[in-house]
Formats: sequence, C-alpha cells, structure tokens
Amino acid sequence: MEILHTGPRTGTVKLEDCASCRIHATRTRGDAACRAGVTKYPRTTLRLPAGTYRYLYNRLGVRNRADGTKLSPAYRYTDCSFVTRGTAGLGLT
Repeated sequence: MEILHTGPRTGTVKLEDCASCRIHATRTRGDAACRAGVTKYPRTTLRLPAGTYRYLYNRLGVRNRADGTKLSPAYRYTDCSFVTRGTAGLGLT
C-alpha cells in the first residue's frame, strides 16, 4: 500500500505487502482488529507538523481512497487500514 499525503509537509510512504493479513468480513471486525493493536502487520511512523492534510491510499487491486484531517500539535494519531470483503476500510483509532 502506498500513502500519499499533502499539507504543510508532502510525502509518500510505502508499506510492504502483507500475505498474512486477514480480510475481515465486516468493517466492524476490521475496526475491532485495529483497536486490538495488531502489531505483526506492516507499519510505519510519520512525524508531521500540525496543519490540514489530504491523504490518498493506493492499494493494488483495491479501490483507492482519499481522506483528509486536521492534525493538532502535541497529539498522537494512529491510522489503521484494513480490507473487508467487497470494500476497503480505514479506521482511525
């Protein structure tokens, strides 16, 4: 998966393919897996200055998704991405 972000800082992050990642039956189950803190899946850390950002998530064979958010200083955000049968989900925890 490739994550492109633009705002006060612009960049691209690529995550390795994940053969062991589960396809979840529903978005609710994907959100639950994210909240459980699954740590064996590909992950990365971005350190971005506060401001408004737009994101584009490119996944091979899965519909791309765009999203946006305003990041506040001194706050840590965690973004978890997962695939469900028939759609892709993004969970912000």
